[in-house]
Amino acid sequence: MKDKIWIAIATAGPLGYTPRAPGTAGSIPGIFIGAWLQHPPGPVPRWLYVFTVLFFLSGIAIKAIDTTESIWQKHDDRKIVIDEVIGQSLVSAFVPLTWQWLALSFIVFRIFDIWKPWPINVIDRRMTGALGTLLDDIFAALAALACLFFVKWL
Repeated sequence: MKDKIWIAIATAGPLGYTPRAPGTAGSIPGIFIGAWLQHPPGPVPRWLYVFTVLFFLSGIAIKAIDTTESIWQKHDDRKIVIDEVIGQSLVSAFVPLTWQWLALSFIVFRIFDIWKPWPINVIDRRMTGALGTLLDDIFAALAALACLFFVKWL
């Protein structure tokens, strides 16, 4: 029973089982989580709140990914999408809270997550295990944020 819960977390429930583009489907909840993270409780700085919550969620994600990869005997299976949820959450937490910026954050994150330019592709190829599965999406999120900050700056 416990393994089924970890698998459900790793696959973001049914989203990982989407027949086409499960990573894209898995990114969708991240938009809403990121938007929610833009409103920290009390006087807590947003950046601290976002990183604290996502650090905690990343710990859960690593356990879920590790358990799922161990059971399925496959690294970074396409059905494992909790890493996309966390990556998209990170991007959406730092863009202006409008539907246009949230949509753009989704598109840009998906481009970096699929395209995997350097150094994302190095992490994807060389890092094994749950941390590797998660880190390539974290770096895709950071690359997407850099691009979005540049667009906003322009």
